[in-house]
Amino acid sequence: MDRRHFLATAALAALAITAGPRAGAGTRERLRVGIIGTGLRGQVHLDELLKRNDTDIAAICDIEPRMIATALKRCESGGRPKPRVFTGSDSAWQEMLAKASLDAVLIATPWEWHAPMAIAAMEANVAVGCEVVAGITLDDHWRLLRTQLRTGTPYMLLENVCYRRDVMAILNMVRDNMFGELIHVQAGYQHDLRGIKFNSGNPALPYERGAEFGARGWSESRWRTAHSVDRNADLYPSHGIGPAAMEALSPQSRKRRPRRHGFFCRPCLHRSAQSRRDNADRISMMPLAGARSRRYPSNRSRKAIAPSTFLILRPASGRRASLISH
Repeated sequence: MDRRHFLATAALAALAITAGPRAGAGTRERLRVGIIGTGLRGQVHLDELLKRNDTDIAAICDIEPRMIATALKRCESGGRPKPRVFTGSDSAWQEMLAKASLDAVLIATPWEWHAPMAIAAMEANVAVGCEVVAGITLDDHWRLLRTQLRTGTPYMLLENVCYRRDVMAILNMVRDNMFGELIHVQAGYQHDLRGIKFNSGNPALPYERGAEFGARGWSESRWRTAHSVDRNADLYPSHGIGPAAMEALSPQSRKRRPRRHGFFCRPCLHRSAQSRRDNADRISMMPLAGARSRRYPSNRSRKAIAPSTFLILRPASGRRASLISH
């Protein structure tokens, strides 16, 4: 099993554990799962669902006929019944939530749809597994949180970096108190995305070829590139924030500092040649002690850190540590 499939399987297993049959489902033993977005990422999830013996793919939803056809062919090849198809308009997903009698839904659509789809699913008592990012505005995230707290419907952001081997190793080290008190957590995301944000526009060659985007692109270049063009923001912070949040808010950290309720975050606007190309600003994160924050140095002067690495700073001085992840 390769890394991509392991991460997808872990996410689906967690969703299956938390979902459970919806109200009124009686003693149904198999979960009825729907997928909104059967593009390249959605079909990764579909492939993993087809391997499970405790789920039924009850419904799929997409506006792209080619991807619907591909998903149906995969279901047939996997020996599964044909799922109900919802398509034809941008609001087809609402009909799916209303009519498909789902226990859970996986959302793998363009970012701007994540929050409204997840909120509607939770309102319908359908457990949610949502691809990153959770939303594109601060208000999106507050509405998501309030909806989950009010409805109690399970919601999982499918941030796969949290389950990477090196990240889990660091988390276990934090839980074993190897570094002592964490006083600073800094995270970021660096990824050369040119082969994703620009392509040939040919569905058979979706990545690493061509320079098309927008209406002439395919897959992510059709919608994701516009966010980089139109928005001045850290567009994809959860790859860094997810692991950092696990470490800073681990039970051991909360026990040592019970008043710690969140993070002090700032975009550092680090602009190396690569990050200018990729719009890959960094995020610095600082655990809060009550409402007070501590001063910490800018990372403008730090050398670039290779992906998938951590720096452990000051681990031996009074057993207080600072973790930096890029």
